[in-house]
Amino acid sequence: MKHVTTFLLLGMLLCACAGCRNKAPEKQLHGLPGAWTLVRQISPIGTQTDFPHDGMTYCRIFCSDSTFYECQLRSTLTGTVIIPTDKGGFEFINKGKHDFIYMENGRRYPLKMVNDTTMVMQRYGRQYTYIRNHGMSPARIREIRNTINDNYDANVNTEVMRFVLSTTERELKATNSRLVYILSGLAAGMLLILTYAYRLRRRKQQTERQLAQIKEEQATRPQLMAEAARQTEEEFFRSDYFDELHRRILSGKALRAEEWDEVERNVRPVYQDFFRRLSGLCKMSDTERRVCLLIKLRFSPTETANILCKDISTVSSIRARLYKKVFHRSGGAKEWDSFIHSL
Repeated sequence: MKHVTTFLLLGMLLCACAGCRNKAPEKQLHGLPGAWTLVRQISPIGTQTDFPHDGMTYCRIFCSDSTFYECQLRSTLTGTVIIPTDKGGFEFINKGKHDFIYMENGRRYPLKMVNDTTMVMQRYGRQYTYIRNHGMSPARIREIRNTINDNYDANVNTEVMRFVLSTTERELKATNSRLVYILSGLAAGMLLILTYAYRLRRRKQQTERQLAQIKEEQATRPQLMAEAARQTEEEFFRSDYFDELHRRILSGKALRAEEWDEVERNVRPVYQDFFRRLSGLCKMSDTERRVCLLIKLRFSPTETANILCKDISTVSSIRARLYKKVFHRSGGAKEWDSFIHSL
């Protein structure tokens, strides 16, 4: 029991000692770490200079490892330029009532914390007022610290050592690049839309002119020629070639490309203007062109679907789609069939 009590007392003593070390006021940093920007300097004769001054101010960065970094920040046309001016260690000694002794590289300077965001430091007879820079991002603080840490040399003229800060500039450049891409994409999209609308309108006008021409040709066609065309058509449907073609269609065996070419060659003398008028209406695929040819040759939708190896619903969709493509309005498959027969 005595040993347990002894261990407990020793543990409590060690915790108390550790607590005393942690609570030593003279070693605390009191919220100093962070970025501080110079806003006012008062000389020994009372001359006051407010910052930024001529586009320049001083920035101090205090780190939690008791290291400080100081630099000039200059605003230029090319961006913000950093000029390293100092680097070293610091220490805080609390005198109470917001008064401290600030130790920098072995030298002591009076320092007063006016509040959490303002401090006043006395150095070499001058009074410096700093405010905490809440607007400086951690990335910018890290960049300034790394630049000074890697390049500062007390024996080198710091005016020669200039580095353009890139964090904000990179973000701005990235934002501008994204904006350029977005605007370029919108412009390209608008151009495509306008181009498509122009081509659609032009195609519609061409189709309307073609339909008007077909209508005029049919209206002004002499009766004698119309009668001769009907007679030629009837003779074709009674010919041995059409009987053979009809049997081939009914068999459902697909035609080869050269066989379709042969069908067109045999049909052209019968319907002399059909293919010319059909080509002038709109651009068609081989399947769409063959559907129109079979309609002209009076084959039923079922027969057309068999020879093309398509579903009858697919053939109906093709006919309705062609009608809408030519007339720019919805229509049924039968309406397209009637139009094809009239060509």
